[in-house]
Amino acid sequence: MCESNGYDDRTWIDHFGNPHSDQMHLVERYKRANADTLELDMTLTDPKTYTAPWVGDKITFVRAKVAIFEEICSPSEEGHFNDTIRDPAVGKSKP
Repeated sequence: MCESNGYDDRTWIDHFGNPHSDQMHLVERYKRANADTLELDMTLTDPKTYTAPWVGDKITFVRAKVAIFEEICSPSEEGHFNDTIRDPAVGKSKP
């Protein structure tokens, strides 16, 4: 369980622009349903802005069945990264 408070009113709750006050309190509960599944339940209370707690829909994260490869991050890999990822992403071609 993760509890958060101490927010100020300069941000929004979501991309729709729903407001909150400095009294907002957020509780996130994570539960491992099985070895490959993680569930998240969220409850937001803000007595200054809302008359009742807001309970979000359960979010389920399922681990993808893909191979995970270790990559070593070192300066010697910078050139490879620039050539294969960064430069093509910005449309930069080699001279």
